[in-house]
Parts: sequence; structure tokens; C-alpha cells
Amino acid sequence: MGKLEDLLAGLRGSGCRGKDCSECDCHASAPKLCGEMMCMATPHEIARLIHAGYAHLLRILSAMKVSVDIGTRHIARKRVWMVQIAADENGCALHRDGTCLLCGAGLTPKMGTLHLQGDEDGVKKRYPEVIEAWELEENMAAIAFCLLSVLNRDDEKNKPAN
Repeated sequence: MGKLEDLLAGLRGSGCRGKDCSECDCHASAPKLCGEMMCMATPHEIARLIHAGYAHLLRILSAMKVSVDIGTRHIARKRVWMVQIAADENGCALHRDGTCLLCGAGLTPKMGTLHLQGDEDGVKKRYPEVIEAWELEENMAAIAFCLLSVLNRDDEKNKPAN
């Protein structure tokens, strides 16, 4: 289990019953939930989405990890490759017709769970931890599975028809 998942172990959903998301108090008061503030997921959360059949709604992207050495004022930048939920003009690809496809399935990324609990500041603080999870040695098996699953899916789409 990754550092972020260890940190958040024990969190439960907000009582989502798999109905229209607009009925959720958090969603109504925080429209950024699915439209502007996308959930980011750890390698293990993405692996669970792939196993559940959502690979077609995922994409490979890179994040820029920036660190600053206060003493030398040296700024280091590092690109981190990860698989995340795709977005379109309406926001999250898993949010359709007013409902999250993950509602009630127990697959909502922890960041989405935190947001539903009204902890927007906590969500923002978790972004660097999620990015870090995509480069931790202990997560390499899950990272490889996620990247290869999406790459293989993209290769299949681009094969010429016989």
C-alpha cells in the first residue's frame, strides 16, 4: 500500500447511495468537484479502475515535480508519468448525466472521497503525495501494470483493420 493510502486508510465514503450526484450536499456546494478539480489517483486506485473495466476512460499524462533547495536556491524539475482519469469539456470522464460512474462501487479515488467530506484544503495538499506515489519503488508493480494497460489499449486502437 502506498504512502498516501496508508495515510488515508480507514476513510470511508460520504454515504453515497449511487444516485444523482446533484443530490449530494457537497457536490451542490462545491461545483468544482467533477468539473474543475479533477480527482487524481494513486497507482493502486488506478489499477482497481482498470480491473473494474474503466481503462477506456483513463489516460497517460505527466506531472512536473518541482523541488527547491533553500540553501543553494537550486530548483530541480522532474517529470513524473502517471495514469489518471481522462477529462473532456465537461470535466471528469467518469461523471456522466449528473452521476459519477463510480458511485456506490467503492472505487472513488481517495481525493474524491476527501472532497466529498468537504476537505477541499486537504485535497489540494494531497496532490504532491499522489504524484510522489507514482515514483515510489514500492508501487512499481502497480505503476507498470497501469502504464502498460493504457499503452496496450492505445496500441489496439491504432492497429490497422485487416
